[in-house]
Amino acid sequence: MFIEVLYPDGTTGKVRSSMMRRMSQMERIVAYKCSEGWVEVRRKKSGDYYRGPERRVIIPF
Repeated sequence: MFIEVLYPDGTTGKVRSSMMRRMSQMERIVAYKCSEGWVEVRRKKSGDYYRGPERRVIIPF
């Protein structure tokens, strides 16, 4: 099965579904197209930390 993908240079193409995971890990794919539209696969850099107030609630058991 082939899936339509968007490459980092802005071009589109089709890739075998078996190659999707490897190509996304190698950052060769920016997004892929599914039935509901484009899904972005880029990850945020790990150096960007949230600097706002803590909003998570700790619930004791």
